[in-house]
Amino acid sequence: TQMEVMMSDANATISSMTDMVDELTLMNEDMSSDLSSSQAQNEELNSTITEMEVMMSEANDTISSMTDMVDAMTLMISEMNIRISDLEYENDSLNNLLLASQDELALSNSTVDSLMVTIDVMSLDYENMSSVNDSLSNPISIDLLSGWNIIGYTLQNAQDAVATFDGIVDVLSVVKNNAGEVYWPEFGFNGIGDLIPGQGYQVLMDDYYEGFVFENLNGLRVELSPTIPQWAIDMEVYTHPNDIKTLVRVVNNLGQEVNPDDEFKGAILYYLFNDGSVEKLVK
Repeated sequence: TQMEVMMSDANATISSMTDMVDELTLMNEDMSSDLSSSQAQNEELNSTITEMEVMMSEANDTISSMTDMVDAMTLMISEMNIRISDLEYENDSLNNLLLASQDELALSNSTVDSLMVTIDVMSLDYENMSSVNDSLSNPISIDLLSGWNIIGYTLQNAQDAVATFDGIVDVLSVVKNNAGEVYWPEFGFNGIGDLIPGQGYQVLMDDYYEGFVFENLNGLRVELSPTIPQWAIDMEVYTHPNDIKTLVRVVNNLGQEVNPDDEFKGAILYYLFNDGSVEKLVK
């Protein structure tokens, strides 16, 4: 009986174990199925990883290429910055050159204006010289009235006054320059000497003379012998009080007026006379 019980227990145990084996088998089959599925998924993952690795490699290659391109572009940008700096420097230089050129142009314009003014002045001078040359080639005729006349000397070279007016000396009384010096034919006196180009002269005429001209005498001079007019010889000579030497005062060394009779012997006295002379005496 115990054996039966034990056998019964053993059978029950075996049955339980058989059920467990069946369950384990089923579980194993499920696990095998899951493993197969996992292996398939793993293979898919491996394939995906491989594809991603290929893509990563390609991406790395692309990134490497892009890095090279970035480096090249960075180098180009650096070179362009250097070129821009050079261009800015050249631009500044050109601006400075332009400013200098503008200043030179302004100076040139000013110089041109000055030259134009100079040319205008020279043209005017030329016209004046032409007019003077015309007047020299065609001497100016002057009508001298009786009495005082004011005339200008038109020749370009100085000339002896006596020789110049020799042709009208019969009706000429006096010639006077602006310094008050005179040529006086009546008394053979020439205080003027030479007539000076461009200066004016006062001419006193005894009579009217028509058509007087200044002729170039090529250095001709006329020497005069001054004479004293008879009326000057006939003038009465008056005696001026200063012509008679008289004592004005007597002074000592201090300039004090003194009486010589009151001074001590050996005193130094100064005698002042009306003609400005001084005599020094010791009493």
